[in-house]
Amino acid sequence: MIKKRELVSFDDVCPFNCKHCYTFELNRTEQNRTINEIVDSLANKEFDVVYVSQRKDNFVNPDEGLELCEALYDRYNCNLIAITRNKFNSEQLDRLAKLNMKMRDNKKFLFMAVSIPALESAKVTEDLSKIPTPQERIEFLKDIHKRDILNILLIRPLFPDELVPVDEVLRIVYQCKNFVSCIVSSGLAVNEHILKRLNLKEDSLTYSSEKIDYLVGAIEGNVKYIDVKDKIKSIDNECKKWGIPFFEHSVPALNYLMKAEGNGR
Repeated sequence: MIKKRELVSFDDVCPFNCKHCYTFELNRTEQNRTINEIVDSLANKEFDVVYVSQRKDNFVNPDEGLELCEALYDRYNCNLIAITRNKFNSEQLDRLAKLNMKMRDNKKFLFMAVSIPALESAKVTEDLSKIPTPQERIEFLKDIHKRDILNILLIRPLFPDELVPVDEVLRIVYQCKNFVSCIVSSGLAVNEHILKRLNLKEDSLTYSSEKIDYLVGAIEGNVKYIDVKDKIKSIDNECKKWGIPFFEHSVPALNYLMKAEGNGR
Protein backbone atom coordinates (compact mmCIF):
# COMPACT_ATOMS: atom_id res chain seq x y z
CA MET A 1 0.00 0.00 0.00
CA ILE A 2 1.35 3.38 -1.03
CA LYS A 3 0.92 6.11 1.56
CA LYS A 4 4.06 8.24 1.27
CA ARG A 5 5.63 9.49 -1.94
CA GLU A 6 8.64 11.51 -2.91
CA LEU A 7 9.21 13.40 -6.15
CA VAL A 8 12.58 13.72 -7.88
CA SER A 9 13.57 15.55 -11.00
CA PHE A 10 16.45 16.90 -13.01
CA ASP A 11 16.87 20.58 -12.22
CA ASP A 12 17.15 22.43 -15.50
CA VAL A 13 14.19 24.01 -17.30
CA CYS A 14 12.09 21.66 -19.42
CA PRO A 15 12.65 22.35 -23.14
CA PHE A 16 9.31 20.92 -24.29
CA ASN A 17 7.69 24.34 -23.82
CA CYS A 18 4.08 23.22 -23.22
CA LYS A 19 1.96 26.33 -22.68
CA HIS A 20 -0.06 24.84 -19.85
CA CYS A 21 2.88 23.45 -17.88
CA TYR A 22 3.22 24.52 -14.25
CA THR A 23 6.96 23.75 -14.24
CA PHE A 24 7.66 27.15 -15.79
CA GLU A 25 6.05 28.69 -12.70
CA LEU A 26 8.09 26.76 -10.14
CA ASN A 27 10.43 28.78 -7.95
CA ARG A 28 13.77 28.66 -9.72
CA THR A 29 16.69 26.68 -8.39
CA GLU A 30 20.33 27.32 -9.15
CA GLN A 31 21.12 23.65 -8.70
CA ASN A 32 22.13 21.37 -11.53
CA ARG A 33 22.58 18.11 -9.68
CA THR A 34 24.05 14.90 -11.01
CA ILE A 35 22.02 11.68 -10.98
CA ASN A 36 23.90 10.54 -7.87
CA GLU A 37 23.11 13.81 -6.10
CA ILE A 38 19.42 13.52 -6.99
CA VAL A 39 19.36 9.96 -5.65
CA ASP A 40 21.20 11.07 -2.48
CA SER A 41 18.54 13.74 -1.86
CA LEU A 42 16.14 10.99 -0.72
CA ALA A 43 18.50 9.58 1.90
CA ASN A 44 16.88 9.30 5.36
CA LYS A 45 13.41 9.96 3.93
CA GLU A 46 10.53 7.52 4.26
CA PHE A 47 8.49 6.74 1.15
CA ASP A 48 6.61 3.96 -0.60
CA VAL A 49 7.05 5.22 -4.14
CA VAL A 50 9.23 7.68 -6.02
CA TYR A 51 7.70 9.84 -8.75
CA VAL A 52 10.25 10.63 -11.43
CA SER A 53 8.43 13.86 -12.13
CA GLN A 54 8.13 17.51 -11.15
CA ARG A 55 10.49 20.18 -12.47
CA LYS A 56 10.72 18.95 -16.05
CA ASP A 57 10.01 15.97 -18.24
CA ASN A 58 12.78 13.70 -17.01
CA PHE A 59 12.80 11.75 -20.28
CA VAL A 60 13.73 14.57 -22.64
CA ASN A 61 16.77 12.32 -22.99
CA PRO A 62 15.25 8.88 -22.33
CA ASP A 63 18.62 7.29 -21.56
CA GLU A 64 19.27 9.79 -18.77
CA GLY A 65 15.77 9.29 -17.38
CA LEU A 66 16.20 5.54 -17.43
CA GLU A 67 19.55 5.85 -15.69
CA LEU A 68 17.89 7.90 -12.96
CA CYS A 69 15.18 5.24 -12.52
CA GLU A 70 17.74 2.46 -12.36
CA ALA A 71 19.84 4.35 -9.80
CA LEU A 72 16.80 5.07 -7.62
CA TYR A 73 15.77 1.44 -7.59
CA ASP A 74 19.30 0.15 -6.97
CA ARG A 75 19.67 2.49 -4.00
CA TYR A 76 16.23 2.28 -2.38
CA ASN A 77 14.57 -0.91 -3.66
CA CYS A 78 11.42 1.17 -4.15
CA ASN A 79 8.34 1.36 -6.35
CA LEU A 80 8.69 3.86 -9.20
CA ILE A 81 6.37 5.83 -11.43
CA ALA A 82 7.91 7.61 -14.40
CA ILE A 83 5.89 10.28 -16.21
CA THR A 84 6.59 11.57 -19.70
CA ARG A 85 5.32 13.11 -22.93
CA ASN A 86 8.18 11.53 -24.85
CA LYS A 87 8.59 8.08 -26.42
CA PHE A 88 11.38 5.49 -26.32
CA ASN A 89 13.12 3.62 -29.11
CA SER A 90 13.25 -0.20 -29.06
CA GLU A 91 16.55 -0.34 -27.15
CA GLN A 92 15.22 2.02 -24.49
CA LEU A 93 12.01 0.01 -24.22
CA ASP A 94 14.07 -3.15 -23.72
CA ARG A 95 16.02 -1.36 -20.98
CA LEU A 96 12.74 -0.36 -19.32
CA ALA A 97 11.49 -3.95 -19.56
CA LYS A 98 14.70 -5.24 -17.98
CA LEU A 99 14.26 -2.87 -15.04
CA ASN A 100 10.62 -3.92 -14.73
CA MET A 101 11.55 -7.61 -14.55
CA LYS A 102 14.24 -6.90 -11.97
CA MET A 103 11.76 -5.00 -9.81
CA ARG A 104 9.00 -7.58 -10.17
CA ASP A 105 11.39 -10.33 -9.04
CA ASN A 106 11.72 -8.34 -5.82
CA LYS A 107 7.95 -7.66 -5.57
CA LYS A 108 8.30 -3.99 -6.50
CA PHE A 109 6.37 -2.14 -9.18
CA LEU A 110 7.36 0.05 -12.10
CA PHE A 111 4.65 2.23 -13.63
CA MET A 112 5.16 4.12 -16.89
CA ALA A 113 2.72 7.01 -17.30
CA VAL A 114 2.30 8.80 -20.62
CA SER A 115 0.54 12.16 -20.86
CA ILE A 116 -1.86 12.62 -23.79
CA PRO A 117 -4.33 15.44 -23.02
CA ALA A 118 -5.49 16.10 -26.60
CA LEU A 119 -5.46 14.88 -30.20
CA GLU A 120 -6.03 17.47 -32.93
CA SER A 121 -5.99 20.26 -30.34
CA ALA A 122 -2.56 19.30 -29.00
CA LYS A 123 -0.98 22.06 -31.09
CA VAL A 124 -2.88 24.62 -28.98
CA THR A 125 -1.09 23.63 -25.77
CA GLU A 126 2.05 21.72 -26.83
CA ASP A 127 5.01 22.39 -29.12
CA LEU A 128 4.80 19.38 -31.43
CA SER A 129 8.12 20.28 -33.03
CA LYS A 130 9.73 19.23 -29.73
CA ILE A 131 7.65 16.30 -28.51
CA PRO A 132 6.02 13.27 -30.15
CA THR A 133 2.53 13.68 -31.55
CA PRO A 134 -0.43 12.29 -29.58
CA GLN A 135 -0.63 9.35 -32.00
CA GLU A 136 3.04 8.55 -31.45
CA ARG A 137 2.47 8.60 -27.70
CA ILE A 138 -0.50 6.27 -28.11
CA GLU A 139 1.78 3.85 -29.96
CA PHE A 140 4.32 4.21 -27.16
CA LEU A 141 1.66 3.17 -24.62
CA LYS A 142 0.96 0.12 -26.79
CA ASP A 143 4.68 -0.76 -26.92
CA ILE A 144 4.93 -0.53 -23.13
CA HIS A 145 1.93 -2.85 -22.79
CA LYS A 146 3.50 -5.40 -25.16
CA ARG A 147 6.46 -5.64 -22.79
CA ASP A 148 4.21 -6.44 -19.80
CA ILE A 149 4.93 -3.14 -18.07
CA LEU A 150 2.12 -1.44 -16.17
CA ASN A 151 1.20 1.68 -18.11
CA ILE A 152 -0.98 4.62 -17.17
CA LEU A 153 -2.66 6.94 -19.64
CA LEU A 154 -2.64 10.45 -18.20
CA ILE A 155 -5.39 12.48 -19.83
CA ARG A 156 -4.30 15.56 -17.99
CA PRO A 157 -4.51 18.33 -17.65
CA LEU A 158 -8.13 18.54 -18.71
CA PHE A 159 -8.75 21.83 -20.48
CA PRO A 160 -11.88 23.93 -20.98
CA ASP A 161 -13.88 22.79 -24.01
CA GLU A 162 -12.84 25.89 -25.94
CA LEU A 163 -9.30 24.49 -26.01
CA VAL A 164 -9.91 20.72 -26.06
CA PRO A 165 -13.49 19.50 -26.69
CA VAL A 166 -14.71 16.61 -24.55
CA ASP A 167 -15.32 14.46 -27.66
CA GLU A 168 -11.60 14.62 -28.40
CA VAL A 169 -10.78 13.39 -24.90
CA LEU A 170 -13.22 10.49 -25.19
CA ARG A 171 -11.59 9.45 -28.48
CA ILE A 172 -8.28 9.17 -26.64
CA VAL A 173 -9.93 6.71 -24.25
CA TYR A 174 -11.36 4.72 -27.16
CA GLN A 175 -8.07 4.53 -29.02
CA CYS A 176 -6.23 3.27 -25.92
CA LYS A 177 -8.92 1.00 -24.49
CA ASN A 178 -7.21 -2.31 -25.28
CA PHE A 179 -3.73 -1.62 -23.94
CA VAL A 180 -3.79 0.65 -20.88
CA SER A 181 -3.65 -0.52 -17.27
CA CYS A 182 -5.68 2.47 -16.09
CA ILE A 183 -6.47 6.12 -16.84
CA VAL A 184 -5.89 9.14 -14.59
CA SER A 185 -7.37 12.58 -15.30
CA SER A 186 -7.49 15.89 -13.47
CA GLY A 187 -8.06 19.55 -14.22
CA LEU A 188 -5.73 22.27 -15.40
CA ALA A 189 -3.78 24.17 -12.76
CA VAL A 190 -3.44 27.86 -13.63
CA ASN A 191 -2.05 31.15 -12.45
CA GLU A 192 -2.00 34.44 -14.31
CA HIS A 193 0.98 33.42 -16.46
CA ILE A 194 -0.53 30.11 -17.57
CA LEU A 195 -3.84 31.84 -18.37
CA LYS A 196 -1.98 34.35 -20.52
CA ARG A 197 -0.02 31.68 -22.41
CA LEU A 198 -3.26 29.82 -23.19
CA ASN A 199 -5.15 33.02 -23.98
CA LEU A 200 -7.81 32.24 -21.36
CA LYS A 201 -9.73 34.88 -19.45
CA GLU A 202 -9.96 34.26 -15.72
CA ASP A 203 -13.50 35.60 -15.36
CA SER A 204 -14.80 33.14 -17.98
CA LEU A 205 -13.73 30.08 -15.98
CA THR A 206 -15.15 28.14 -13.03
CA TYR A 207 -12.68 26.92 -10.43
CA SER A 208 -12.54 23.90 -8.18
CA SER A 209 -11.94 24.11 -4.42
CA GLU A 210 -9.39 21.30 -4.66
CA LYS A 211 -5.89 21.97 -3.31
CA ILE A 212 -2.75 21.12 -5.27
CA ASP A 213 -0.78 19.76 -2.35
CA TYR A 214 2.63 19.16 -3.91
CA LEU A 215 2.63 22.55 -5.66
CA VAL A 216 1.89 24.61 -2.56
CA GLY A 217 4.95 26.69 -1.73
CA ALA A 218 6.77 25.56 -4.87
CA ILE A 219 4.89 27.48 -7.52
CA GLU A 220 4.80 31.23 -7.84
CA GLY A 221 1.55 33.18 -7.73
CA ASN A 222 -2.02 32.24 -6.90
CA VAL A 223 -2.67 28.76 -8.29
CA LYS A 224 -6.14 27.34 -8.92
CA TYR A 225 -7.65 24.27 -10.56
CA ILE A 226 -10.21 24.78 -13.32
CA ASP A 227 -13.43 22.92 -12.53
CA VAL A 228 -13.74 19.99 -14.95
CA LYS A 229 -16.22 17.79 -13.07
CA ASP A 230 -18.46 17.39 -16.14
CA LYS A 231 -15.51 16.19 -18.23
CA ILE A 232 -14.43 13.85 -15.43
CA LYS A 233 -17.92 12.33 -15.39
CA SER A 234 -17.84 11.83 -19.17
CA ILE A 235 -14.41 10.15 -19.02
CA ASP A 236 -15.50 7.95 -16.11
CA ASN A 237 -18.56 6.81 -18.05
CA GLU A 238 -16.47 6.08 -21.14
CA CYS A 239 -13.96 4.09 -19.09
CA LYS A 240 -16.76 2.06 -17.49
CA LYS A 241 -18.05 1.23 -20.97
CA TRP A 242 -14.73 -0.43 -21.81
CA GLY A 243 -13.87 -1.79 -18.37
CA ILE A 244 -10.92 0.55 -17.82
CA PRO A 245 -10.08 1.54 -14.21
CA PHE A 246 -10.36 5.33 -13.88
CA PHE A 247 -8.99 7.66 -11.20
CA GLU A 248 -8.70 11.37 -10.53
CA HIS A 249 -5.50 10.96 -8.53
CA SER A 250 -2.43 8.86 -9.17
CA VAL A 251 -1.85 7.29 -5.74
CA PRO A 252 -5.22 5.45 -5.68
CA ALA A 253 -4.45 4.28 -9.23
CA LEU A 254 -1.10 2.85 -8.14
CA ASN A 255 -2.65 1.10 -5.14
CA TYR A 256 -5.38 -0.39 -7.32
CA LEU A 257 -2.89 -1.75 -9.82
CA MET A 258 -0.59 -3.16 -7.14
CA LYS A 259 -3.51 -4.94 -5.51
CA ALA A 260 -4.79 -6.23 -8.85
CA GLU A 261 -1.34 -7.56 -9.79
CA GLY A 262 -0.96 -9.13 -6.36
CA ASN A 263 -4.19 -11.01 -6.96
CA GLY A 264 -2.83 -12.40 -10.20
CA ARG A 265 -4.73 -10.06 -12.53
